[in-house]
Amino acid sequence: MTIKRITLIIFLCFVFAVAPQSAFCADGDPVLLPLDIDLAVVPTSDHSIGVGSPHTNDIAAGESVTIMDCVYMGTDGEWHKTDADAIASGGGLLAISLESKNDGEAMNVALPGSFVRDDTWNWSLTTEQGRVYLDTETAGALTQTPPSGTDDVVRIAGYAVTTDIIYFGPEIVVVHN
Repeated sequence: MTIKRITLIIFLCFVFAVAPQSAFCADGDPVLLPLDIDLAVVPTSDHSIGVGSPHTNDIAAGESVTIMDCVYMGTDGEWHKTDADAIASGGGLLAISLESKNDGEAMNVALPGSFVRDDTWNWSLTTEQGRVYLDTETAGALTQTPPSGTDDVVRIAGYAVTTDIIYFGPEIVVVHN
């Protein structure tokens, strides 16, 4: 079976102070918007992102980072490996490293809104409804097991769309156990 299109249902609830007549959720109920995603934007090779996926290569690694590590923007303005054991390393802007770099070297990363592929991933589309979380065991890793320990950060980093591709769309809301 060849997948040609994926439809994501996104729950939106916006209130616009400037133009309240154009606000969604006037009655408090979320609006469902189906988004058809042309799979031409889905990556076709290992360790890559889809065509048109947001990325940057202008910001340096703040430590030794390996390809496909999940990273966060540190207070020093550099990328550091995520760790769901602490809010400081599990919150803020997240990205996925598209190359291995050492401290101080500019690094290409996939930004939120990207489709990211790694052939070593083996995601389940049914476990946790395909949710992918920051990991507590290995810095920079992702998992489908939600963190549950004291002081752990429960943050969805994205959703599996195939066994080796995720839609990297980190949740803005961060839950701290």
